[in-house]
Amino acid sequence: MTVTRILVLKGYTNPFGEARTKPRGKTMRKQSAKVKAQQSKMKSCARQWKAAGKPGKWSSYAGKCLKK
Repeated sequence: MTVTRILVLKGYTNPFGEARTKPRGKTMRKQSAKVKAQQSKMKSCARQWKAAGKPGKWSSYAGKCLKK
């Protein structure tokens, strides 16, 4: 997804309609929290995989572990 920003100078109008009124911060914080939770889960899965003596491929183990 490409975000294009435009600058509307004084005396001109925005050709794409009105300015965005919905705040962006809350959704970014929610996404950030989800990413951090997934990273934490991945780290715990990696610790379990290493502690078990690295049984099988990491990718297959991680897939099973993340679905728990």
